Amino acid sequence: MAVSNVTSPTSLTKLNSYSLLFNVNRSMRNACIALHDLEALGIFNAEQLKIYRGLTRELQSQINVELLEDLQSMELKEAARWGKVRTAWQKWLEGE
Repeated sequence: MAVSNVTSPTSLTKLNSYSLLFNVNRSMRNACIALHDLEALGIFNAEQLKIYRGLTRELQSQINVELLEDLQSMELKEAARWGKVRTAWQKWLEGE
């Protein structure tokens, strides 16, 4: 029975994709925190800063929706691929 390479370019690409998406989300969160901190200083227009925080969160959500659709497609392909490996393994165990 052949074993698939778990360090294939697809696997590494997927790992990097999740890591980079995490970085995007963390950066957006940091931007919201910074905007909140600026508001706390009391020298900037609080209403504008709240709007900017809302816009930042909206952009973050839009980015996640778009990129997660692509990741879902990649995950479905990976699930099908690894399902074939599992099926082959089961057949091998059963002596087929």
